[in-house]
Amino acid sequence: MSGIGAIFHRDGAPASEHTAREMARTLAMYGPAREGIITRGPVSFVYTHFENTPEARFDAQPLSAADEGFTFVFDGRIDNRADLAEALGINAGDLAVMADSSLAFAAWRRWGIDGLNRWVGEFAAIIWDAGKREISVVRDQFGRRPLHYYIDAKRLIVASMPRAIHQAGGIARKLDRKRLADVLMQIDADLTRSFFEGIKLAAPAHVTVIGPQRWAATRYYSLRDHVKPIAHRRDQTYVEEAEALFSQSVSACLRSPGDVGLQLSAGMDSNLVAAHAAPMLADEGKRLATYTWVLADQCNRAPRPNHCFDETPAARAVAQRYSNIDAHFIGHEGLSLYTGLEDYFHAAEGAMRNALNMALINATGAMAKSHGVKVLLNGSNGNLTLSEGGTGLIYHLFTTGRWLQMAREINAHRTPSHHWKRLLTNILPGPVMETVRRLKGSHNLLEQHLRRQSAALPHWFDERRVMERASAKNYAFHLHHGKNVADRHMTLMENYSGANEASFLAATPALFGFEQRDPYFDRRLIEWRFGVPETQFRSMGKGRWLMRRLLAGKVPDFIAEQSLGIGQQSADWHERLTPDLPRIRQDVREAARLEALEGILNEDKVLGLIERFPPSSENLDLLTTLDSQMTVPLAASVCSIALLESQSAQ
Repeated sequence: MSGIGAIFHRDGAPASEHTAREMARTLAMYGPAREGIITRGPVSFVYTHFENTPEARFDAQPLSAADEGFTFVFDGRIDNRADLAEALGINAGDLAVMADSSLAFAAWRRWGIDGLNRWVGEFAAIIWDAGKREISVVRDQFGRRPLHYYIDAKRLIVASMPRAIHQAGGIARKLDRKRLADVLMQIDADLTRSFFEGIKLAAPAHVTVIGPQRWAATRYYSLRDHVKPIAHRRDQTYVEEAEALFSQSVSACLRSPGDVGLQLSAGMDSNLVAAHAAPMLADEGKRLATYTWVLADQCNRAPRPNHCFDETPAARAVAQRYSNIDAHFIGHEGLSLYTGLEDYFHAAEGAMRNALNMALINATGAMAKSHGVKVLLNGSNGNLTLSEGGTGLIYHLFTTGRWLQMAREINAHRTPSHHWKRLLTNILPGPVMETVRRLKGSHNLLEQHLRRQSAALPHWFDERRVMERASAKNYAFHLHHGKNVADRHMTLMENYSGANEASFLAATPALFGFEQRDPYFDRRLIEWRFGVPETQFRSMGKGRWLMRRLLAGKVPDFIAEQSLGIGQQSADWHERLTPDLPRIRQDVREAARLEALEGILNEDKVLGLIERFPPSSENLDLLTTLDSQMTVPLAASVCSIALLESQSAQ
């Protein structure tokens, strides 16, 4: 990630180059290679460079077109370079020496806001229009690149990360108590609220235009508007289209100024990435480094049915299949929940929702950095795209009148009675089903779940309208049992999945010198997936049918058929978290008395969970596991943030 920023004096006062340089100094951790500054009249533009593609060496931002009155800064990647260049009339020779920023600027100059949906990739941009005396703030369709801003009557300050705004604007740095409460209640899905008072996040898929008298955000993209129903006579045609789209996405993600790595598990998603990336790199005489977590030695409990803890056999088998894969295995020794946490918060300026992943992130990052990796691939979004399990098929067959096929599908499953009950749950009228749930005591399962997992005091649950927001943001998805799955996945994609990772994606280059990329987040692939009928994701009781066909012949059969079971993330959570409990206890007691968390953190509840922390990870029920595995480390992470901010303010 490169650092970008702008300062606009809405009252017409001249911009200060000294202030711009202060911003550039703060953004240097995100773009350490070089900086660029332009100051003209009431505006200053700032750019700090991180080299993320081969063409990035030609970057010379900030860019300007004096005759048109535009100034432009850009962070990110354009993945459809050839298509965009063709539409702009740019020949292959010129494109080869053109940075993505220059291509995006050319598109903006040609089409403006109307052309943003031609951009495919991850991006954030700031554009000054001198003629209109307005700044446009743009984030990509799924919010994968962060962009923050502060606005008052006299000025607008925009920057990739809040610290640059605080530094350039002389704005008091104060944690946002409402955002902290949301995180503690695990309802952290506000797409425009930063972790700091007065600092806003630009909304994904929007252009925010700000002038002397204007401040308006306009949505330029909606996933639903771009999904077209797809229907083929041959099942194989869907596989061929998915293959072509995924190859295109992986190829775009492989544009790197250095070596490429991959976080590899036993799961289907990362293995499909490996099966595409390795041959592509081999054609260029390059290698692929893979990184797989090794369980703590003390972890000797049995996995849940159809799950596996040890993912190393799958990683070794894939490395044997592709001769240019260098497999690396990461142990937990010496790693703690707190390892690198201070550095992470300094770079991300936000909490990590699954704080237990800090050990994995830091260990993988340190090893990949030592290997010279500049791009690290993952398959995080696979479950919402190509490896969707087909959970909506049965309801879909019922509503479309294909009842005989529906019965066959249900009876082909290993637990048909469960699926008949699930179907009944979905087709009964709402009032009837609500009555049934009340009689069973399960009418408010989501509320019970969220209240149980919350580490905030109870009154915040109602004050922050948690249930209302949970429904709008699709947190209730797991309670709908396969009803309208594609629609709910689209809601999840637009309201949470992509943008939730933005601060993490920003921190990775600053900490480790490489970019994280997920080929499953390619917009072309996502739009195609939601146009594909449910029948392609499940067949005769087998879920992930599309993914199984894509993997066939590319990886060992036991991976394609999940014979080992589904890999379980952070399976050794108990062994790794137990040594940290004394520090967590101390941090909770101290943080509860800080201004940021006083009256928010449920100190008694968290300390009680620590006191009742299970002495062993064997034979734990699901609720105890969630309390210990999610609530305790999340509270610890938020407390650490509050303590670190308090210390830095002293």
